[in-house]
Amino acid sequence: MGRLFDGTCHICGDSYDGRGISSHIKRCLADQANKGAVHHGLLVSMRADGRAARYWTYVLLRPEATLHEFDEFLRDHWMEADGGEERNRPSVFEIERTHYMSDPALAEAAAAEAADEASDEDKEDEEDDENEQDPIEFDDMEVDVGAVLRPRMEATYRYDPHQPTPVELKIHDPFPLPTSLVEDREDPMVVTLAENSMEGIECTRCGEAAGWFAIAGEDNDVVYLCDGCRREAEVETHSLPETPRS
Repeated sequence: MGRLFDGTCHICGDSYDGRGISSHIKRCLADQANKGAVHHGLLVSMRADGRAARYWTYVLLRPEATLHEFDEFLRDHWMEADGGEERNRPSVFEIERTHYMSDPALAEAAAAEAADEASDEDKEDEEDDENEQDPIEFDDMEVDVGAVLRPRMEATYRYDPHQPTPVELKIHDPFPLPTSLVEDREDPMVVTLAENSMEGIECTRCGEAAGWFAIAGEDNDVVYLCDGCRREAEVETHSLPETPRS
């Protein structure tokens, strides 16, 4: 697990570290509830490991939003921010024993393959019934999140099977969406409540503002470097990435 960056609550504008933001978001949403709300949505926290650290975002997700719409949000927010060759690579939500895939054709093929494997296992009948698990099912993403996600559930989102970037999803209780987060009378399906920031990261060596990172030491630790310390570094350095895939 990498370091958690600090970030900002979009409701109140205050900054918090990645470990304290969860409790704050819940309190902040509750405090704003009496000031006007558009609708209720599931509070969802998301974390993903990148090369430099662990990234996080909190969103309010409408129950009537589809997994496809949630997938589009994740692509725009983290996975395909730079576009180019990254665009439109497959993704999947793993929710309990069902895999919801972005490509319906892949979902259909995976379901057929799983059915064939299950049929072969039934014929062999080598395992006891008590050790058997329900088979993994496959579907597309045209399903409402309220039908498959519920509070205190954990799930996984994976983007690009060839170079996968997994995102840990944790579903919290429903909360009202403050009207202050809805602009121009839009009624979005996914609203960002808080997210990590790349600003304020200090150089590991001197404490100045860092814009670079490197993997160093016997333990392959991540170190953050300012421009000056980067020039003196004897290891390969990289600019701080904005997203887990950049």
